[in-house]
Amino acid sequence: MTLRPTSFNLWVAPIICLAIAGFLLWGGYQMVVQQGLGDAAAGVAAIALAVVSLIAVAVLAPKAYIRADDSAIIFGPKFLARNRYDRREVARMRMSHSPLTRITLFLRSDGSVLCSTAGAFWGRDGLQRLADYLGVPFEG
Repeated sequence: MTLRPTSFNLWVAPIICLAIAGFLLWGGYQMVVQQGLGDAAAGVAAIALAVVSLIAVAVLAPKAYIRADDSAIIFGPKFLARNRYDRREVARMRMSHSPLTRITLFLRSDGSVLCSTAGAFWGRDGLQRLADYLGVPFEG
């Protein structure tokens, strides 16, 4: 089973990120033109970091997935963090009630956290399908 981001996070959010990145890039350019690079270096560096981050989100969000099979749960695309977990370690899934991210925890039988993800990114229905496929209860 492969779970993809919600339609909003697959199409709309990347466009919004690119629009914000373009606006910030324009603002950084205006800052350099009006103040010169020496006076605006810290602000331009912060803007550049934000622009790079937003572009990375816009590019990587449509490629994101959670894949579950008989032996593992894999979060992709692979980043620096661990992305492969033993399926048998997941005893239940719990979604928080925070309105913005709805962090979803993959819990072991002893209650410890195996991994977590932003539940709003995948959608409640998608996470429920994943829990059903894994044969674990979903609390959300």
